[in-house]
Amino acid sequence: MRPSRAEWALLALAALLRLWLVSQATWLPVSDTRDYHELARSLASGEGYVQVYEGGRPEYQGFAFHAFRMPGYPAFLAALYSVFGWNPVAGYAANVVSELATQVLLLVLGRRLLGPVAAVAAQALFATHVVWTPSLMTESLFTLLFTALVLMTVLRRAAASPDKAAWFGLLLSMALFVRPIAVSVLPVALARLARARPARRGVLLAVLVLLPSVLGLAVWTARNYQRLGSVVVLTTNLGTHNAPFFGIDRARVVERGRAQGRNEAEINATLISEIGRIVLQSPVWAAGLYARRAIDLFSLGRPWEVRHLLATRTFAPPAGSPGAYRAYRALLFQYYVTYPLALAGALLLARERRPLRGVWAILVSYVLIHALVSDGNFRLAAPLYPLLCLFAGHAIARLGTRYGWWAN
Repeated sequence: MRPSRAEWALLALAALLRLWLVSQATWLPVSDTRDYHELARSLASGEGYVQVYEGGRPEYQGFAFHAFRMPGYPAFLAALYSVFGWNPVAGYAANVVSELATQVLLLVLGRRLLGPVAAVAAQALFATHVVWTPSLMTESLFTLLFTALVLMTVLRRAAASPDKAAWFGLLLSMALFVRPIAVSVLPVALARLARARPARRGVLLAVLVLLPSVLGLAVWTARNYQRLGSVVVLTTNLGTHNAPFFGIDRARVVERGRAQGRNEAEINATLISEIGRIVLQSPVWAAGLYARRAIDLFSLGRPWEVRHLLATRTFAPPAGSPGAYRAYRALLFQYYVTYPLALAGALLLARERRPLRGVWAILVSYVLIHALVSDGNFRLAAPLYPLLCLFAGHAIARLGTRYGWWAN
């Protein structure tokens, strides 16, 4: 399946636009971007996976974190820094490569599921989607990994043979260590393996899919127990992140915990216990909060990273480029085009009863699982954006066919 001239042109446009933007970007050591950079430096310099917090939350000042974030992205950055030097631009360049690879995967998905016109339309939308390119955050890398998992699920790779199941499992483990929401593809993948015949073959394939993640998490959990004296399977930020949404005074709990000599895992456990108590006391209110979080995942309200960091300070004069600043802000408007088109495309696909080979189920799984553990905004929905481009591409293809712009 060789790309057409239009597809090559879109890849070239995507590359040139991204390279220009990152060449004009100024990295600012703020919040998540600072944390990932510091953790990567700590790893690459042999100091271990630890960060002494010096950010904007006074209750955590000087606090040493050992498992606040999954180590996948800091380890990825550490590898880049070890090769290319201590420059965040290396992370930006990796974002460019990741997004171009995602665009290729999106092209394959579009052709397999919806046809060439919808595939090109989806690719055009993603080619100019540069929201996360000039950022030292997980979105570009994780979107690539997640899209690859979706494609492998659509193509039934995990069910094809033991070696392909092992590769799927390895990719899943890598994605899980970048962002645990990667687990949302697992129900669909395992459901397909459950239909394998004979049954023992399905069990073998399921073991191969799960084994890399189980082994990786076992090592990570053992390491955390050694350092923190508590079982931490994923991270210690679940309580910290969610506490404000449940009306908990996070700063008070953290300050009291520190005064008592508690570590991050113990403070996180206290916050989670408080959240659980509130959920049990007010289950109807908690259910409403859960529903709002699921809906807000597709909200067009810009998260702070876009409002106060990327769109305002990364390119803004005098340090940044006025042209890149205007271009970046203008391209943010794409969301107001893609989302309505994606909704129209999703409705058309539902009416046409088009089989999407698990895409619907993965999307629903992602939303339902994500709302359990986090609030929502379009940064957190970034891995779903290629799928929304597919739906929007289908709407564009149908509109073009209806009005005679092209033959689908």
